[in-house]
Amino acid sequence: MRILSGALLALGASISLAFSWALTIAAAKSPLPSSTVKECTGTAGIELNFPTDGTTAQFKCSSKFKKLVPSDTKYVYEEPVVPTVDRAALHRSEVGATEEDPPGHTKKLLTSLYERATLTGSSEEDNIYTLQIPKESRVTEKVLKVFCKDDANDEIRELQGYCPVTITVPKNTDDDVENDDSSDTEQLPDDVVTCTARSRNPKVTVSKDNQRVQLICGPKDTSSLKPDGALHVFDNKNGKCNEQATLSELVPGATRSDKDSGNGAYTVTFPKLPSEKQALCYSCSASGHPGLLRTEPCQIHIEVSAATTATTTMPTTSDAVTRVQAALGQTTAGVLFASIVGVACLA
Repeated sequence: MRILSGALLALGASISLAFSWALTIAAAKSPLPSSTVKECTGTAGIELNFPTDGTTAQFKCSSKFKKLVPSDTKYVYEEPVVPTVDRAALHRSEVGATEEDPPGHTKKLLTSLYERATLTGSSEEDNIYTLQIPKESRVTEKVLKVFCKDDANDEIRELQGYCPVTITVPKNTDDDVENDDSSDTEQLPDDVVTCTARSRNPKVTVSKDNQRVQLICGPKDTSSLKPDGALHVFDNKNGKCNEQATLSELVPGATRSDKDSGNGAYTVTFPKLPSEKQALCYSCSASGHPGLLRTEPCQIHIEVSAATTATTTMPTTSDAVTRVQAALGQTTAGVLFASIVGVACLA
């Protein structure tokens, strides 16, 4: 009888642990219940306030407006600063605007706005999307926007074919983060690199957070920096300076300014060092004076050191886990109680 009692107790405990683990895994993989997620159902759109103390926000595209724009979840839009009535006329003249972009909007890489931020969808059936932004990345307040598009007519280009999802992301106000920022954001002196026909591919090393590099192509009036566009750079891992890439994907948060009208410099800013060492490259080419044309463009090589500090692990579960675990405690207690009652009856 004692052996049977012990076996029943062990069986009850095993069932409880197995059930607990299964529910925890399921909760981690599942989005919040649909009833708690705002749904975009019409052209009036929805507005979300990203939680001040949280790291995720969710929204749902309805069955009518079920196509997400931008279709690539690596990109989002920022709230336009030009009045809406004027932006429709500007749409096709905006640099970077694509055919899927609604009037007056040009997509931006999400990680260029918030480091290590992600936008993911759960499944095609429920059309629920989760925006995740680490607290430490929220150094400034921004208003992000995506659209749920009317899928009935894929050729719609007017705003009435879109349901806007506007997400206000607040600045992180944690005291410890602000204290860290006060020391980290102190701007370091610029490294100035001048690239001319005689400079033979100058090199510069970026080894600290918030380091800036000024690139000057000489002669200033007739030279330009390549690749075109502030978002782009050459990935120089092959040493040939010919593989175009997105700057902020190689070095998260890095940006490049347009040409300064005064000194002719392009400023590249590196807020944080990447997790892996990167080899970047820009090239200068001259035009306008035949005597200054080069058979080989002058190249600027930038070596970006890897960060030496440990990175913070992103949380992988949502608030749904907390709610499931609360119910889990009651379920586990019930199974154990049933096991004990069974033992008592046998005794």
